[in-house]
Amino acid sequence: MDKTLSIIGQNNITKLNINATLMIRFLEEEYKNGYKHFIMGTLSNFDCMIFDAMLILKKIFPDLKVSVLVNNHKTYLSNKEYPLYDFNYIYYPLQEKLINENIVLQGKYMIDNSNKLFCFFDRRFVLFDKLLNTAKDKNKEIYNLYEILNP
Repeated sequence: MDKTLSIIGQNNITKLNINATLMIRFLEEEYKNGYKHFIMGTLSNFDCMIFDAMLILKKIFPDLKVSVLVNNHKTYLSNKEYPLYDFNYIYYPLQEKLINENIVLQGKYMIDNSNKLFCFFDRRFVLFDKLLNTAKDKNKEIYNLYEILNP
């Protein structure tokens, strides 16, 4: 059975040299390691960058399954100006204007529905530390790019 990788991150990626090309390199390795289903969110600029990377990865690996967690796909896609492609959109209600609660909702869904968490989280923020601890408590494999780039 194919493995599932959830991808989630925070908004401060512009302070570091993180871009879609770098993400493609990392995620391509995950695909080659048996992760054929990627779950991603739509709450941060990290998520938008991952969306761009997914468009390229789907062309390279047509059998890659991509699930996108959204609460309003029309708004998100009109902002991105992309057609639906071959992505699976999972709709769920979010708390209006409560970004921290929404990150927790999205993060918990991803942790519960994947084998591995590929994230970009600074543990100094309590919210992200709690999500990482939840994943650890559920024996999920974790790859935190933030900690790798900021030893």
